[in-house]
Amino acid sequence: MSNVFGHEFYMPKLAASPELKYIVKLDSGSYRLRIRTATAGTITQTYKTLEEAQTGRQMHLDNAAGRLAPGSTLQEAWEIYEKSSNFTVKSKKTRLTRQSSIKPVLKKLGLMSIRHITAQTVQNYISSQDMKLSNDTRRLQLDALSSTLKYARILGAIPSNPCIGISRPPGGHSIRTWTDEERGLLLMLSGCPDWSLRKVARFLLLVQALRCRPGELAAAHWTDCKLKDREIHFKQTKNGDDRTIPFSPETAIMLAEVQADELEHFSDSPHIFSSRSNRPGPLQGIAAPFNWSSAIGNARKRHAALPTGLTGRTGRHDGITEMVKNKATRGLSTEAMMLITGHRSYEAFRIYDHAKATAFRAEVDASEPERNETRIKGMAALLGVSVKEVKEKLAAKQRRLVAAAKLTAPARLTGPRNADKSQKRQGKIGGGGRRQEPRRKKARRVAGLSVS
Repeated sequence: MSNVFGHEFYMPKLAASPELKYIVKLDSGSYRLRIRTATAGTITQTYKTLEEAQTGRQMHLDNAAGRLAPGSTLQEAWEIYEKSSNFTVKSKKTRLTRQSSIKPVLKKLGLMSIRHITAQTVQNYISSQDMKLSNDTRRLQLDALSSTLKYARILGAIPSNPCIGISRPPGGHSIRTWTDEERGLLLMLSGCPDWSLRKVARFLLLVQALRCRPGELAAAHWTDCKLKDREIHFKQTKNGDDRTIPFSPETAIMLAEVQADELEHFSDSPHIFSSRSNRPGPLQGIAAPFNWSSAIGNARKRHAALPTGLTGRTGRHDGITEMVKNKATRGLSTEAMMLITGHRSYEAFRIYDHAKATAFRAEVDASEPERNETRIKGMAALLGVSVKEVKEKLAAKQRRLVAAAKLTAPARLTGPRNADKSQKRQGKIGGGGRRQEPRRKKARRVAGLSVS
């Protein structure tokens, strides 16, 4: 109702623009999405930007016809999730992995209603799995199940995701770093006559030098690499955050060698490392991103040129560990290292850091003089003398102790175990009723300074 010149009348409600349909801008600047459905009830979510709200709206509208009700089975929930934009926006590798991992879960729990799936149900499923399965396989199955139930919660079919709080099995193997011999082997293979082995070796060495994920380097284009500026830009990253990192002159030389080889064999490809598609169809023979996993497997099995464990993933681990241990780069802050490696959280970054505390022995030794100086200053203040006098007395006392230890060490080893105790009882060491010395006077005597 509006009031104009004292007359009240009703204004017709204007229809929202297509861009703002089901979306309301809040006073805080965020955007609230509210969709009422007959099956899933009212869906309400808040987003920081309008683009995120529009993406969420499209996701829910795409699945409005899915009729995911609380009584729907896990099989039905998976089918709706598989068709949703929430699933299709994932990378191809993630989609294939979840489609493969969900099959044994659906075989056992597919006919169960999603509202009857509890945390205990999930725990019982994990316990009933074949013990021959690797921990990685179990973890991927739980991830596929959790993603399906999470989407069901977003649609309002269930109040919460029962997989939250379930401990996932640890990794089936520990990631290691490269040895000096393995680094030397890769350097040797990077100049060998066999082009395929030379390519694999250079790929692994560049993953180690750039501290990047193997998939990031395989997807990079030559337009993303600036050899003169010694920078490379990674677009297709795991967490979706683009990043530009610098590299050394030695790395620039190796990239130039890679460019010469790739132009000879893949002049039609924009990728830094390329392969030829062998799949039957219209794409057969077309240049594609480097299939680094298959190439490393061929170098290991067919050519017997690489030992087990020398992979792209271990190369990233080795590069990050070397960055933490190297004297030239260890001064970088953790935030700077995470910008180079592309990690969002410190918990994820520390997984790749295999540096041991003994690698920082030089820093520990370098901190000792300053710590010893503060002790001497405190001792001088306690005794009421100069710092120079304390240093001279301590140096003299240290020389006497070293000389005495060299002369009397064998005799002390063969002496009676309770000699000190027996001498103390006889009054030869210490005094039973001896008068206590003043604190400062005793400290001066113990330090070897003259006592007036």
